[in-house]
Amino acid sequence: LRLGKKMFEVYAEADPGAAEVLIGHLTITDPLTTSKFGDEDLFFKHQRMETDFQLHPKWLADIDRKAQCGMGCTGTEAPPISKGCHSPFNGSESMLSDDLVVTI
Repeated sequence: LRLGKKMFEVYAEADPGAAEVLIGHLTITDPLTTSKFGDEDLFFKHQRMETDFQLHPKWLADIDRKAQCGMGCTGTEAPPISKGCHSPFNGSESMLSDDLVVTI
């Protein structure tokens, strides 16, 4: 991949149903390399959607919980596994058909 190549455009919505706004790009700025750190320690933390709903409880009324969050019991607290909450990282699910796989 060449330096300066724009890999992705990043969009966000201010509120559910709002227009998507371009907020940035992911661009190659340095030569790519492999590393033990990248393979074993690099981690991107994802914020739970329930944290967003705690800050903006009105959003719960503005969404179709089942269609947009995957479960109808979505709220301001993470539901237990018994209510349908599951992790895609526990080996019970495979990647989605539209997930991006990058091989270098």
